[in-house]
Amino acid sequence: MSTFDIRREGNLTVQDHEDITRMLALSFPSYATGFHGTASWSGMQPETRITASDGAGIAAHAGVKRLFVQTGDSSFANDQLVGAVGMVSVRPDLQGTGLGGALAAAIRGVLDDMAVPFGLLETGAETSGYYERHGWHPLPGTVGSYNGFAIEEPARVVRGHTGWLVLPVASPLEDWPQGDIRWNGQMV
Repeated sequence: MSTFDIRREGNLTVQDHEDITRMLALSFPSYATGFHGTASWSGMQPETRITASDGAGIAAHAGVKRLFVQTGDSSFANDQLVGAVGMVSVRPDLQGTGLGGALAAAIRGVLDDMAVPFGLLETGAETSGYYERHGWHPLPGTVGSYNGFAIEEPARVVRGHTGWLVLPVASPLEDWPQGDIRWNGQMV
């Protein structure tokens, strides 16, 4: 089941959104109330979806969107193009089967196709090892600011002090600009 369907957001059907929504509600129980009907995202809507399916529905999912984030510590921070990655999940009954590794490779393939310099995401301590095993690098000491998810308080600025990771794609890790990260909006 490591064949992935990679589609632009505008090519998804209503049924696709409903199927993704059901899977994300299972994978992210603390946000389950936000994933209902066709609401298959809780922050910024992705531009590309990566999914794998089996007889029980969507088995794995990730969302990717190209965008500029600000990096640096001054009011004249750098604009850095990234492939923002979010909503990465393997359905709970399939975790530990190797599907997550295949999903990580599919994410890398999409980022390569997008020709972005870097992939960027935030994750919790319990999942950072997964990303590191697949080539992502932690950004220790980096503070990332973004707007809260739509199901919470979308105008509230959230400051994350841990869990920021970068994946060198078309540029070497040494080219990642130092300093804090400002999304100027919601995350994928």
